[in-house]
This record gives sequence, structure tokens and C-alpha cells, in this order.
Amino acid sequence: MDKYDEYLKSSTFLNSLNNEVEKGSEMYEKHRTKMKTINQAMFVMFDKDQIIFPRSSQIFGETSKKDADGKRNEIKMEDTENYKNDDLGLKYLNEHQKLKTVHIDAKHTAYKDDDIKNTFLPFLKQ
Repeated sequence: MDKYDEYLKSSTFLNSLNNEVEKGSEMYEKHRTKMKTINQAMFVMFDKDQIIFPRSSQIFGETSKKDADGKRNEIKMEDTENYKNDDLGLKYLNEHQKLKTVHIDAKHTAYKDDDIKNTFLPFLKQ
């Protein structure tokens, strides 16, 4: 069993939140539909995060499986199968200008007052 399968088997929260459930199931369609109804979504990536791996998963990116040299490559959200298949509704949100991704140069959730003032509050006031 690879790590992803292990995660799916042991997770009781994240796989549901990320809509990593059986495609076509009632839960799958319910999550997609609900996600598409939101007005705006902002996903934040903390560039110096030491907790979330891969960091890019904070904004729904992924890393590839290891290549022949044992290296992994980062996959942008738009290039993931999840996005291409619109499993979570992210593609829909992005195509309708309802999705914003932000990078903050800090460790995990270590945003500053300036981040609140210049990033979060303007987004919330839209």
C-alpha cells in the first residue's frame, strides 16, 4: 500500500473535505455542487511552512511520484487530475473568477498584521 492509499484508509476528515471519495457517489456530487455555489474562495500557501507537505497542497497542488532518480516534482493545482476533472469544483471556481490563491512568506499560519490588513480584509470586503 502506498502512502496515498494509507492516507485514504486512515483519514476520517481530510479525504472527505478534499472530496477524495468514490466518484459519482452522493457525497462526491454533494461536495462538488456545494463548492460551486460559494461566492469566493481564497487559499493561502505559507512559503516557509514546515508542517504541511507538500507545501503546494495548501493551494491544492501536489507532488509527483518519485522518478527514476528518486526525485519528486511539484504539480500546480491547475495541472492536477483533481483540478482537470473538477472533482472539488476548483476548476469551476477558477474559470468564474471566484478562486484566489495567495502566498505568504512565513511559517505555518504565521501571518502578520500586514497580511490581515493587505490580504485577508480586502478579500473579505469584496
